[in-house]
Amino acid sequence: MNRCIYELSLDMSGNPAGKPTTKQMDVTLANPLTTENCQYNIQTAGNTLGNMLWETFALKFTANATSSLLTFAAGNGGGNSSACCFGAALDNVKISAVPLPAGGLLLLGALGGVAALRRRRKVV
Repeated sequence: MNRCIYELSLDMSGNPAGKPTTKQMDVTLANPLTTENCQYNIQTAGNTLGNMLWETFALKFTANATSSLLTFAAGNGGGNSSACCFGAALDNVKISAVPLPAGGLLLLGALGGVAALRRRRKVV
């Protein structure tokens, strides 16, 4: 299998309707070979339900298998019943392939040219 690099991006905001004031989002990307865990924290200061003050977060990962499981979980609460329902809010979750760097494309072109020259010399 080819190893491809991807980027997960998401917009996150803290729900201002309840406690705690710091919201935590745990993101896990798991496949048979590796598991990546990330933890994002965001404050609710200045947030209103009309203006959530969204922030964009990104995570690059390498696909080592044909499928992966992506999970999101509120990390705050810890048994505090007043924090049960007012975690982080998510929007614009996207996964996209990271393009090969321009230098990589030049290298592939050069290797293709060398291969063509070698083939041409053998024919003559």
